Amino acid sequence: MTFQPSELNKKRSRRLRKKLHLDEFQELGLHLTFTIDRAQVDFEEALDRWLDYIELQGWSFGGVGALAGGSRR
Repeated sequence: MTFQPSELNKKRSRRLRKKLHLDEFQELGLHLTFTIDRAQVDFEEALDRWLDYIELQGWSFGGVGALAGGSRR
């Protein structure tokens, strides 16, 4: 859902802000791609390290991992 600039500053109830994912209920995300040197670390180890880092930061992670060539693991 996209709001016009004039609509963003409207006063809304907490329930409506939650339903519309606004203000304190806003969810932020990003698309991330990285390359690993498979001569130094295998895919499973790299994924484990990434998930450990995510947990230490108190973040959430959702998605998939894929090796070059499109084979998912």
